[in-house]
Amino acid sequence: MKTKLIWGLALFNSALAFMLVWRLVPSNTAYAQAGGGQRVGECLLIPAEISGTADAVVYVVDTSNGTLGAMYFDATTSRMQHMPAIDLQRVFGAAMNGGSGIGANPGMAVPNTAVPPKVPPRK
Repeated sequence: MKTKLIWGLALFNSALAFMLVWRLVPSNTAYAQAGGGQRVGECLLIPAEISGTADAVVYVVDTSNGTLGAMYFDATTSRMQHMPAIDLQRVFGAAMNGGSGIGANPGMAVPNTAVPPKVPPRK
């Protein structure tokens, strides 16, 4: 009877030790999208050259969030530089709704729609 009790307590202690080790070992869980549930952007990368320099720029258009950014390598400092993101909905939103939008010249007429000025006939 004593041996069965000792073997039972040994088995119970080994189970407790196994559970303790199980809790102390870190899990192998991937936390890829821990950003608070934000939607991952679909990006369009557009390479371009800066006129007058040997530097190049990459424009980054995030189509799902509607932002535009840019990155370029600055050869003088040997570092990557970036431009703050621009909200494209704010820029093009008014123009898409029939307004002029930001940056549009309100006095500028649409091509082929302006009425030519009247010129008096020659005498």
